[in-house]
Amino acid sequence: MALANKSPLEIAKEVFLDARRQAMVAAMELADELKRLKELNEVWKHQQRMSMNALDGSIEEIRNATTIIRYLSKNAKDIDEKMKNAKKKSNNAEEKLKDALKKLQVLQSIPSFARAA
Repeated sequence: MALANKSPLEIAKEVFLDARRQAMVAAMELADELKRLKELNEVWKHQQRMSMNALDGSIEEIRNATTIIRYLSKNAKDIDEKMKNAKKKSNNAEEKLKDALKKLQVLQSIPSFARAA
């Protein structure tokens, strides 16, 4: 065997060199993994920023929609109030028209010579 021909110092040196190579390979693999994790972290941060921006945009759209709804609701109340007032005026005008029609009928029923007096 090859170990039988080597001194303990040479064997220890080979074991040390092999362990050092394995450690260097492991360190390079860890460095690659760290680089990959950093890239993934950057992607995640970017996606998180995009999500937050989208959420902020959605919140702003909700606020705008709420403002519009409030405005429309107020306008609807104003329009409803104006319609009620217009209906009251229409009813009043209708009553006055009926009264005027009754007076006209009364006047028409009076003979013309009595009106002249």
